Amino acid sequence: MCAAIFTQIFPRKAPPFSTGLNTRDTWLEESTTPEERERREASDFLAYCDHNGRYADFHSNRHTFITSLSRNHVSPRTAQTLARHSDIRLTMQNYTHIELADQQAAIAALPAPPRVNAPVGPQGGTVTQNAR
Repeated sequence: MCAAIFTQIFPRKAPPFSTGLNTRDTWLEESTTPEERERREASDFLAYCDHNGRYADFHSNRHTFITSLSRNHVSPRTAQTLARHSDIRLTMQNYTHIELADQQAAIAALPAPPRVNAPVGPQGGTVTQNAR
């Protein structure tokens, strides 16, 4: 049913799960009895769309995974390797999503600017308490 809905919404695109290697179909075919086959067909195991209409979009997991790596300060090169991308631009431009909260966190991590009324030393820099 989900495949039919997807085809109606995106008539020119194949459903993202139709790669020719449908794991659920293989799992269903491995049933040893008609009862087991019926039980498997009734389950949501390996289904692209469950009985509640929720989708398992595995490709979106790649975006989430790579974005999570970035948010946890993993180097871009390491993220590229883990994503198995040959080009860092693909990793950084297409799979790493920077949201407003990420930008706010980056700004908040910056050191505070120097005070406007801080005393100026002989070299033109601000004087700190530890300076001699």
